[in-house]
Amino acid sequence: MDERVVVVSCAGACAASFAACLSRQAALEASMSSGRTTVLAHGGGRVTAADVETAGGALKPSDVGGSLADAVVRAVREFAKSSSREVVLSARRLDGELTAEAIEACGARAVFATSDGSSLSVACGISELCERVRAVRGAQGKELTFVYVSAGALTGTVFVDAGRRAAGERTLYEAVRPSSTAAMVEAAATSRDQTKCALHYEFLMSHPETAPLLGKSAVKPDAVAERAPATASVCSMVGAVAVGKVLRASASGASVGALQQWTHVEALDLYRPDRADAHAPPKPVMDEYQTLPSADEGGHVDMNVGDDFEGYENQANVYGYDAMNKLREMLVLVCGRDAEANDACATALASVGIRTVDIFGSSGSGRFLREECDVDDLCDLDDMESYKYHAIVRTSACAAADELIAAANEVRTPVIEITSAEPSKARVHVNLGSKTKFDRGTFMGWMDASTAIVAAHIAAMEVVRIAQKRERETSIELCQDGIFAA
Repeated sequence: MDERVVVVSCAGACAASFAACLSRQAALEASMSSGRTTVLAHGGGRVTAADVETAGGALKPSDVGGSLADAVVRAVREFAKSSSREVVLSARRLDGELTAEAIEACGARAVFATSDGSSLSVACGISELCERVRAVRGAQGKELTFVYVSAGALTGTVFVDAGRRAAGERTLYEAVRPSSTAAMVEAAATSRDQTKCALHYEFLMSHPETAPLLGKSAVKPDAVAERAPATASVCSMVGAVAVGKVLRASASGASVGALQQWTHVEALDLYRPDRADAHAPPKPVMDEYQTLPSADEGGHVDMNVGDDFEGYENQANVYGYDAMNKLREMLVLVCGRDAEANDACATALASVGIRTVDIFGSSGSGRFLREECDVDDLCDLDDMESYKYHAIVRTSACAAADELIAAANEVRTPVIEITSAEPSKARVHVNLGSKTKFDRGTFMGWMDASTAIVAAHIAAMEVVRIAQKRERETSIELCQDGIFAA
């Protein structure tokens, strides 16, 4: 049995999101191949409450304070056991120092790193370790792909290096140099390329190690992004994009330029509410009938007793506490025949704060789901009425739901359509009424796990806009180059 060993350097929530998506993909591949995926979790970092929120269901509250590497191993093993995929999916810790010798000894096919929780220079160092392993293996040895991710409140970055030097690929250390940035700008031939260059410049300016290379001081993030360094949607998207990059890294022998090694994703202004005061934490409401808050052992008085934002504090800071309140009250329907996409949507909606999700058409697994979310798996069509849903997400053609969608359009219930012409591409279209012309077409087939997760989180971020009363009609395209307005 062919084994794909993936070393995950655990430094932040992105590591957990990456491992979760990799697990889903391994489970999908189980019926199509005889391969086996082994996750080796390395690192001594500890899980924080912010990590649990940012991982969007890949970590549990009970993981807080424990080893992040152990939490990743636990999550992968639990998924394998619950999905009966233990034969094709396993996980264990990789102890000791992460060296080129350790990477070679375990037979790694891919190595994941992130600067979340550590510096960019650490990730560059791991990239150079991979280069040393390739030199030892030689041209006839196993391929080794290095993938790096970084996530913030509104933007995220993925870099992949499969070692194809003859095709133009560079190591991460070389790719962040000014000469590589200049090459990206020179190669930018389309508006999308120019968008990638602008996002790449922002990425370089956000790191104290790379900003001086551009002759600048590191740009301090705005107050909102500073309070919420990463959101669950961006973290999950970069983790999923990274999995897709790893799987497809060795599939193409075409020339690779600086633009192709980098993928930058952004929230496309999905988070920012119009009202400046929407970010303000709610003031404690007290009256003569309420019990006064008590002090803890240190004498601190908690004025947020009964606060309903626990576990979502960072995201509430980003898109507003009023929107967070609305999200927790919303009822969202997910329908379609693609079980993987339905499952991804439920997980994505739960990660942004949705408490109640109905699924119709094909059952989801309920794994990597925030514990606060109640999912009615395979709800009864007879019980569905379009006016009771605040939003509907359709992941694929589903004739049994056509009548409901038509009724929803009549009452202008937002309908978010996800379409996919091939496993690695998708489009998310938001429809706000019957006058909007959208041709769903016939069922084309299944998305791969990474594409389904990214599309699901794009849809979830549109639901955030609905909660902010900023709903819009739009089309957003996901492709190998990134996420763009269609």
